[in-house]
Amino acid sequence: MAQALTALAAALGNLQPAPAQAPREQNIAQVPKFHGYRNENPAEWAKRFDAACLTNNWRPNRQKDIAGSFLDRPAFQWFDENYNGFGQWYTNGANNNLRDLLIAKYTTIAMKNKWQMEY
Repeated sequence: MAQALTALAAALGNLQPAPAQAPREQNIAQVPKFHGYRNENPAEWAKRFDAACLTNNWRPNRQKDIAGSFLDRPAFQWFDENYNGFGQWYTNGANNNLRDLLIAKYTTIAMKNKWQMEY
């Protein structure tokens, strides 16, 4: 019996830990549709999408396509027509971020004036 326990202890000592798995993507945080209408704030929508990306563990290489699934009507048409020009949802310093281009496209002059007055 002592030999069996020694052999078991040696075998257990040689076990390798299981490789860490990346967190699974989920759909916990919901994202509203963005249509591109004048009464919608694209910067606020982008913040909500960013928060959902973190909460739901959406991988950066999929975020552009996931964002597109939440665009509707004029915003989706713009996304579809310009899809190849978007490199990713967001990478710091990149000039082809869907996030930045969406905000630039759908931010109205009235929104810009309001933001200037607030700050």
